[in-house]
Amino acid sequence: MSTVSSSIGDNITHFFTPPETITPDDGPSVLCLLRREIQECLVGSVRTEGDLVEQLINPCDHPATHHLFASTMLMLTGIDLLAKFYAGCDSDGVGKRFNNFAQKYIPHTPEDALYALRNSLLHSFGLYNKDKKLGLSNSPPSGPNDALHTAPSVHDKADGLGVYIPLLYRDFVGAIEGYKDDLRCGEDKSLLQDNFARMHPKYGTLRITSTSTPPATPCTISTLSPPVSGAPEAFPPDGSLRSTSGPPR
Repeated sequence: MSTVSSSIGDNITHFFTPPETITPDDGPSVLCLLRREIQECLVGSVRTEGDLVEQLINPCDHPATHHLFASTMLMLTGIDLLAKFYAGCDSDGVGKRFNNFAQKYIPHTPEDALYALRNSLLHSFGLYNKDKKLGLSNSPPSGPNDALHTAPSVHDKADGLGVYIPLLYRDFVGAIEGYKDDLRCGEDKSLLQDNFARMHPKYGTLRITSTSTPPATPCTISTLSPPVSGAPEAFPPDGSLRSTSGPPR
């Protein structure tokens, strides 16, 4: 017996279209476009998410990464997007909505940690937070690869919060899959499907048009600018970036 009605089932399938599969003429899924944009920012190409997760957490197979602030901002925007669908609401209570989704689908994350990072990056393009120092790292913490599959992406340290971008990407991909599974066959699927149906007309698809001549091909869906050659080194040798200000310790 089907666990999802045909119409909402079609919308769920379309919304969760994998990033390596896209059909712009049909009105691509906002989530699919976002997942593609994250990969194009982070590693410069689109590939299967599971493969990219394995590469990012494997020091021997770690791809070259760039646009780390932008990539992290896109992941946090993705949590914002999914949180709207999960709650069935896009009005007041952004922080509560964001944290509820993160606590449900991104385990072992200190309360409000990702929301603090979201606010600092998206509102100020920085890492300042009045309550605690924030740090970003482009390298996963040291340890065996098996342990990195379950290691938390956010570490609450004595001098502040450390967020590991490869593990945050792993958690974002896992949150997408966890929420999708709950939508289809979870204990609360009826409530989640009702909430999804309320948000889908607003945030489900995005029509892409082009005024270029000749018309844009299906591959020209990103608005990213070409990388600037000779750009200054933004990250220190250890691949980490931390706020330079914060509360006194």
